[in-house]
Amino acid sequence: MAFNLPSKNTYIQKKPVVQPPTYTRPLDWIAILAPPANEVFYLVSDISPIYTISTTFTRLASQNIYIDWGDGVIDTVSSLSTSTAHTYTVGGGTACSRGYTTWKIRIYADPGATITLTKFIQTVNYTQLPIGLLEAHHGDGTLSTANSLFTPTTVLAPYLEYFKCPSTMSAAGALFFESFMSCGSLQIVIMPTSAANNTSFSSTFSRCSRLQSIVLPSDSILVTTYLNTFQFCYKLQNITLPTSMNFVTTMAATFQLTQIQSITLPPLPACLSYATTFTQCAYLTSVRFTSFTPTAQSITFQGTFNACYSLQDMVFPPFANNTILTLTTTFANCASLAYITIPDNILVSSAGLNTTFGGCSKLLNVRLPTSMPAVPTFPNTFQNCYSLQSITLPTTVSSSISLVGTFSSCISLSEIVIPESYNITSLNSTFIGCTTAHTITLPSGSQDANTSLFSTFSNCNSLVNLTMPSTMISCSTIATAFNGCTTLQSVTLPPIMNFVTTAQTTFASATNLQSVTMPVSMSACTNFLSTFQLCASLKAVTMPAVTSPLVTTYATCFQNCYSINSITLPTTQTTALASMNAMFASCYLIKTIDNFDKLGNTSALVGNVTYIDGSFLLGFSPLFTTSITTPTKWSRFTINGSSATLRNSITSIRLTNTGAGQWGGASPQINISYTNLDTAAINLLFADMAAMPNVTSKTIVITGATGAAGLSAANRLVVTNKGWTITG
Repeated sequence: MAFNLPSKNTYIQKKPVVQPPTYTRPLDWIAILAPPANEVFYLVSDISPIYTISTTFTRLASQNIYIDWGDGVIDTVSSLSTSTAHTYTVGGGTACSRGYTTWKIRIYADPGATITLTKFIQTVNYTQLPIGLLEAHHGDGTLSTANSLFTPTTVLAPYLEYFKCPSTMSAAGALFFESFMSCGSLQIVIMPTSAANNTSFSSTFSRCSRLQSIVLPSDSILVTTYLNTFQFCYKLQNITLPTSMNFVTTMAATFQLTQIQSITLPPLPACLSYATTFTQCAYLTSVRFTSFTPTAQSITFQGTFNACYSLQDMVFPPFANNTILTLTTTFANCASLAYITIPDNILVSSAGLNTTFGGCSKLLNVRLPTSMPAVPTFPNTFQNCYSLQSITLPTTVSSSISLVGTFSSCISLSEIVIPESYNITSLNSTFIGCTTAHTITLPSGSQDANTSLFSTFSNCNSLVNLTMPSTMISCSTIATAFNGCTTLQSVTLPPIMNFVTTAQTTFASATNLQSVTMPVSMSACTNFLSTFQLCASLKAVTMPAVTSPLVTTYATCFQNCYSINSITLPTTQTTALASMNAMFASCYLIKTIDNFDKLGNTSALVGNVTYIDGSFLLGFSPLFTTSITTPTKWSRFTINGSSATLRNSITSIRLTNTGAGQWGGASPQINISYTNLDTAAINLLFADMAAMPNVTSKTIVITGATGAAGLSAANRLVVTNKGWTITG
């Protein structure tokens, strides 16, 4: 029965916008009517019993203002600017269903006195503790500025639910800088209808996580900053902005993590920063910018729409020619975005296209400018763009360009061409996981600036045609470069790659690979772990003639190369080789291995010599016929068949290193069971072992070896007298 696997495009689960409940004031709170001009009402609770109110007023003569604390205490305030503290009796107010008691504070004045500012401040010896303020009602004229009214560093009001400003606030300056910052319970704010001289909405409502809607004063047209204005207002859906935003220079993080669904911004001729403006606005579907600065400027859109999972409609209005844009992570994780055009008349900043479209899983088409002369990098630009089917890269970029992860997991891209003009500095993971790419074309000339082929084509399991550069002399790694390229048949690497230090799993699981041209020289390479493991179709390999003498491992290098029949190893004598574990295991058809004697340190001296682990070295390799003479030291040496019917055809093994300290780990240390070594060959091996120093509790297995039955007791004594146990 056929069935369909889910598309990666369906991984993002769209949730409907949560409609917040309409704010309902608790019925058992003390009733508060709208205050008349020159009066202020507060509703406070015994969540915190100590309050300090700072007041400022003017007067014609000797008039005073008064604070009626609501518990029978009325303080007369005669200083024009002072603070007054009061302590309530816990439980002494009007009870409410929320478990605390409340009081209504009234601040009023004698005729001739005018209140200009009232606000709560930290109480001496009660600093950094939140106050239990629930509501604030300001009559006209009683609040000249809301600058830093409630913040974690001035006074924290996490229980405040309702705040009413005077209808007009005519003072000049940053009137609303951090006004309600971190008021996590705030649900209703009645802003002034007029605040014509206000210059800032920076962090005004930042972290007001329950605020649902807001109307800003329509005449606040002198504002220069909307930095973090509504940041982390998780339930905010409706925002009414001033009629003009001509002086705004930054919209950084303005709407980050709100629930707005669509917005049209007025002209922003002075704004140069839109960094993270809408980051994580998960319900945002449509954005309209009316216009940008009319002259060529540098504008940042870093992270502007990052993680706007529902965004479908965003079109840039015209930019002035040669406007410089920073576009790093601009549309990252916009999982619903299908089309986007970056205007051709702009310049992309030297920050490049770092993850610009990464995670845009439904992106079908992107139009990029043809020239990006300042861009040195495209790191992860289209990473996880699962639906992207074609892309044309700019023909002109910086003098050098990094392509780290540029197309990783672009599972719908079938053909990728890198322009010939590119001087590439890195191909690290560039095409990893491009599972439908059948043709990849790199610049055919020299790419001597490239430092990495790490995982470049890993898991490109449809790749058939590949054009490689002619030289890459600076490349330091080819690890996992072609790992999992299951349809690739042929690879030709440049002849000289002397900076490469590792070839670990380079071609592992390239099951259809039939031909590999390795570099002639890899003089710095020290790691060949699993290089060709599971290359099931590979018939012959010629390794680089020159490698580092400090190669440490060939473990599983050719394991499960079922079709391979011959291998030519490097001619460089290795001195640090520690592991050949399963190096040729399950090479069912292998017959010859050239230069085996170059593997390992030939020194017979004791100390500072690495011993080779040759466990399962030629396991399940029944056709192997090459005679092996190895002048190096071993800790384990395993060349055996698996049974009487699956024998290893080797006829001669010589261990010519007589140095001390060999043979360690679990027994058996030597295994030649089910091999075609005749009696004479076994006796020669025994003689080599006898030339070595004595051992303790070491084992050699000869079960099923052709010549085992012909060994005499005297033959066996040659090695048992040296401390060996013979099994078989």
